[in-house]
Amino acid sequence: MEQLLSSHIGSVTLMVVLLEGDATYNAMSVAHKTALAKQWLLNERYGPTIRLTATSSGAPQLDGTPDAVSISHTTTALAMAFASHPVGVDVEKKARCNPRLVSRILTIRERTFFEAQNERIATISSDLLSACWTSKEAVYKLLSPHGMRTITQVELQFSATDGLPQSATFEEHRVRLHHFQFLDHWGTVAMPILP
Repeated sequence: MEQLLSSHIGSVTLMVVLLEGDATYNAMSVAHKTALAKQWLLNERYGPTIRLTATSSGAPQLDGTPDAVSISHTTTALAMAFASHPVGVDVEKKARCNPRLVSRILTIRERTFFEAQNERIATISSDLLSACWTSKEAVYKLLSPHGMRTITQVELQFSATDGLPQSATFEEHRVRLHHFQFLDHWGTVAMPILP
């Protein structure tokens, strides 16, 4: 297992590992590799005294610290975000994101935005589509305790500078988005914008 990224985004600590290692590790199931990677990151961040458990709804939580945690994994990478406030994270392999997802994830307002930018929906770049997908998933993880049921309830707001989603809303909730890339993965961290 190799740690690829450990960074601070404001009050959030982001840690990402590649789920690859020696031959013995690579022969393990994805579930086993993911469990080992989670424990390794917890030990790196807090030491061996903190345990990862789940709430009654299945969301991850940390025993032994008041910090919040969000977890995302693919078959090849695991990301964990830690903060003293609620946080959401999502990571995807770029190849998994394709234009057929557009009709499933973008709202009518978001599609209209792309069309106004002369961006053909069928040719959205894999980076932009990955940013939209991971943004919506990270926001969903952050706000599902507040009644969000599907990612199409998330409205993305795009940066005038780079065209990527920079924030999102769901009802009265406002969320700041931060993107990260490593190797052939794209990810997003979502954190609440407090009044």
